[in-house]
Amino acid sequence: MKLPRLLKTTFVVVTMLLSGSVFAYSTDAERKEECKPPKMLEFTLPEYSQPERLEVKPESEFSFKLSGGTAAEDIQVYAKQKLLPVVITKNTSFMWIKGKLPAELTGKFVRLDVIVKTELGCRSRDGWLVKVADQ
Repeated sequence: MKLPRLLKTTFVVVTMLLSGSVFAYSTDAERKEECKPPKMLEFTLPEYSQPERLEVKPESEFSFKLSGGTAAEDIQVYAKQKLLPVVITKNTSFMWIKGKLPAELTGKFVRLDVIVKTELGCRSRDGWLVKVADQ
């Protein structure tokens, strides 16, 4: 009589251990699916590329649209590794981010880097290369 009870207990314990592992994997997979980085759209400055070699005026203003799913304080914009001040206008489905290129970038290639942390904890980094014209 004790052998079947021991087998039943062993079966229940093994089943619980295996199902716990499966649920843990499922939770991680769901988390990865939920962590979608926001989309950055409608950047107003022309990106620098060959053969066009388009340049922007010194101290140009820029803006871009960022899809929702993040808080305004979790958005950072850098130029030459310097944090730029930006104005963020929030809508129900997106945000407009506006800023201005600093005067010291005149005549330089500049990568505008945008780093965003979403409400779900994901980090996203994107950006654009621009060439600032000489005076």
